[in-house]
Amino acid sequence: MGRDREEEFFARILMLGVRDGFLPSLVRVYGRPGSGKTVVVRGVLERFEGFRGDVFRHFYVNLKGCRTVFSAGNAVLSVIAGRSVPANLGLDRVFSEIWSEIRGLKDAGVSFICLVFDEIDSIFLDKHYDPSDFLYRFLRHDVYLEGSDVELCLIAITNNPLFFEDNLDAKVRSSMGSDAITFPPYSMKEIVEILDSRLGEAFKTGMISEGLIPIIAKLVTEKTGDARRAVDLLRLSGEVANEKKSRVDADCVYEALDRVEKDWASEQLHDLPFNSALILLFIAYLTTVEKSVSTGELYEVYRKTSVRGKEIRILGERRLSEIVSELETLGLISTWNVSRGRYGYHREIKMVLNPHQVLKILKDKFGIRVEPI
Repeated sequence: MGRDREEEFFARILMLGVRDGFLPSLVRVYGRPGSGKTVVVRGVLERFEGFRGDVFRHFYVNLKGCRTVFSAGNAVLSVIAGRSVPANLGLDRVFSEIWSEIRGLKDAGVSFICLVFDEIDSIFLDKHYDPSDFLYRFLRHDVYLEGSDVELCLIAITNNPLFFEDNLDAKVRSSMGSDAITFPPYSMKEIVEILDSRLGEAFKTGMISEGLIPIIAKLVTEKTGDARRAVDLLRLSGEVANEKKSRVDADCVYEALDRVEKDWASEQLHDLPFNSALILLFIAYLTTVEKSVSTGELYEVYRKTSVRGKEIRILGERRLSEIVSELETLGLISTWNVSRGRYGYHREIKMVLNPHQVLKILKDKFGIRVEPI
């Protein structure tokens, strides 16, 4: 809902590509979490495969849990073939198996293949293998599939286009073309429409107070424009009302918002490595005082502040900056560059989550808290 333009654009790429015998090597799909990227991409691909399944196949791979290039390659192989390669055999063996499976698809009459890489930013957390080389192998599939005459298209879905493109090397940039689809955050009107469409399924007539849906839409639009969170908030508001044995009113919504924000934060912070959690802890600590903080200010406070409950090794400024980029990729913070005239540019950081909730969750999870010296 509300994504007709993006659906049409993507469907046109597929239809014209198969008609003309050529698919772009890479289609980049950008947008904030909850903006409908994955739903639209998977929906269009499934419908198109139903229409042209004689020559077209697609495979969806969620790379969110893949912190290494090797695990990403295995995830691709698993989706295509239902098997994986032991770590001791290496990445080359993984690709050898992938190319073998694609040749098999060609022998079965499939000439056009789309590989969807969702949460593609995750592979850039790998400090051992080269993520750009991983993508380059797929972009130059014709070299590895010589004589197979297969059109292979990568669909790269990312929440952070700047991080994604800044981490690609020149040879990948020169090979990836210009096809890109951007999903803006849902507007308040669109979120109202989405929520209205769910009311009949979830609530009896008269259980929702008049004017409540716009309140929920406004709250979510001001924070993220994330349609999934809007649906979560509506659902939990209904649960709160059920506990109170009342209609769903504004008090139920605000109580539900407090609960659901904690759930969102806990879910996103659950798998953070210790150093990433520690840097996020300092960002949250600083943004309880100021709305944003620069990376320079963050490093100075991090370097000079004691941490109760843990012995820590102070990281260098460069590594801290890398962790900040990783946290932004995960959607936990946002950053932007600010000019200071003759003093140059610096990067400002702002929390996406409630900093007070982050401080409590990380304190409970790691048993640490910051103490100014």
